[in-house]
Amino acid sequence: MNAKSYAEHGEVRVIQPLSDYVFCWSPKCCDLYEEVTLSPQGESVHDMMERLEFQCTDIYNAIKSRNEIMIICDRLKASKIEI
Repeated sequence: MNAKSYAEHGEVRVIQPLSDYVFCWSPKCCDLYEEVTLSPQGESVHDMMERLEFQCTDIYNAIKSRNEIMIICDRLKASKIEI
């Protein structure tokens, strides 16, 4: 699912960390929630993330992939955008 699809059912926001942050992404997974619902029954979160090659490096390719990027930080700004 992409931003245009989300915009049909809700809001799309640009997230900007306002404090130190770490990020996580997968070159094989565009939406973690969808992947969890489709994962084999009994597969652990650790195994799923390994299978999907989740990583916490290479922000350039994370953005270029257009896949979901998860951000962990203490403070952030979420600006609504129109698509």
